[in-house]
Amino acid sequence: MQTTRKNYQLLIPLPRIAAALAASLMVVLAFAGRALADAVAVVVSLSGSPTVRVGGTGAERPLKLFEKLETGDVVRCDGASEAILNLSGARYKVAGGNTATVTADGVRGGQKTSSLKGPSSRLVGGMVAARTSGLLGRPGTSYSPITPAYPGYLKEGTRKIDWAPVPGAAQYDFTLADTLGNIVYHARETETAVTLPEEVLAQIRPASPYVWRLAPLGKTGKAIAQAAVRWGVLTFLSDADAATLEAEAKELRSEITPDDTTAVVLLIELYRQKGVYDKVLELLSEAALSQEQNGQMAAKPGVVEERERAYKALGPFAYMLAHPLPD
Repeated sequence: MQTTRKNYQLLIPLPRIAAALAASLMVVLAFAGRALADAVAVVVSLSGSPTVRVGGTGAERPLKLFEKLETGDVVRCDGASEAILNLSGARYKVAGGNTATVTADGVRGGQKTSSLKGPSSRLVGGMVAARTSGLLGRPGTSYSPITPAYPGYLKEGTRKIDWAPVPGAAQYDFTLADTLGNIVYHARETETAVTLPEEVLAQIRPASPYVWRLAPLGKTGKAIAQAAVRWGVLTFLSDADAATLEAEAKELRSEITPDDTTAVVLLIELYRQKGVYDKVLELLSEAALSQEQNGQMAAKPGVVEERERAYKALGPFAYMLAHPLPD
């Protein structure tokens, strides 16, 4: 086997990277809504067309799944609508024909239905941290798991990363980047795997996402086809973190019901907090949402925006791959 390694060498033309970074900055500036400095509630389920008035004033706009609400925000549901908000570990339902106001300690006008327990209660606290609202991003290009059986993470210390062979490929160009856009590893391999050097593994931060890009190349060293280029996310977890993640994910999956998206929203948040963005993107893809919620969640307002937030959280390299520039 002949292997040529070019570690830490970026082969993507710099003008394209500069253009992508500039585009990402413009997106951030254009999309940023109000900063939710004191967000207290999060929308975890909705049906129909509920609306919200920020601060209780101004024009109504559609309420969105995953949206963070501040004190004073007013949610209105017409007769055919319903919204469920989580606040301080409690669930509040705003039923059709009702208007409710978010307060520091509850939802006035909403019906308190239950309190969250176990991982659900902890996850809600992380969801109402200060974040921006109302992204207007277009859908990104699909990511993919490195292998069909990839569970969303690798055990800490794993050096070998492999993938399925691509017909017609003579070699593979593999790149791994962190969320700041730094290329931490690059190699060209004739086999369907790379082995991370010890010095690279020493830089890997557990429970942090890393973005990979894989380009199958022909004998001449040129990409077989742009459509064959794939990208995704790797996260390395300790045995303890992996065990906790699997146990909490299993509990949340058991709570999924067709008419309430709360458990799916919290499952996405669980993976986000653990740095397992492969699963975040999987659950935010239409196919996965259709499977989990019988298609009810895929078309909900806010799902596309949440996927865009995930792309941005993964950094400029991921954002460039999810939104490739025209050739």
